[in-house]
Amino acid sequence: MIEIDWYANVGRCFPEPGTIKKVNCGVCGAQMKVRRNVLGPTSWAMTVVGMKRRHDSFTCPRISEDWHERIVHLKMYVYSAGMGWKIDYDKKKKAAAKEIKKLLKKYAAR
Repeated sequence: MIEIDWYANVGRCFPEPGTIKKVNCGVCGAQMKVRRNVLGPTSWAMTVVGMKRRHDSFTCPRISEDWHERIVHLKMYVYSAGMGWKIDYDKKKKAAAKEIKKLLKKYAAR
């Protein structure tokens, strides 16, 4: 049975250097590729203001695939639906979960 972690990483992770050995993608469960001790921004805000910091950069090898991006968007949709008016939240979450499970079953055998 496929379990969905609604709050996991979305295929990227930027911890302090050397603090984590391996990370699995929060979307598809694949072990993420890592680049160690990278100097650069870790967020959009850091990019805008020109800030950099040392970090390890974990990235899912499937991050650019359409189905992976679709799951990220569905999870963000459910997350944002839960923040405001919660009208039909459960219905939206159930529909998103159904589509996510279908995509994972087809493309990413966990």
